[in-house]
Amino acid sequence: MEVNQTVELVKSWGAYEAQHPGASIEDFCRHYLVRKEKSEPYGTPKDELRPGLDGQLVILLRRIGKFHIAYSNKALEGTGLSQMEEFGILVTIYNQ
Repeated sequence: MEVNQTVELVKSWGAYEAQHPGASIEDFCRHYLVRKEKSEPYGTPKDELRPGLDGQLVILLRRIGKFHIAYSNKALEGTGLSQMEEFGILVTIYNQ
């Protein structure tokens, strides 16, 4: 026998409200959606493929790396150096 989804939602809201008396309906909705997302098994098909937090971090680091390379190459134009490593070596030699 399947339980009505509305009944389940109201029960969840009641349990949340008991634990968090001052919480708003918006707080409950966020809590409910996060809990529901965590309970879905890995690899559950969704409308869109969205990376998790680790995936977002990798994407961000990749973008930062690309900006670093692009701006470093722009900064080296006209210096006679072709790579940032050459600049690093010269700075190390200078400091020694």
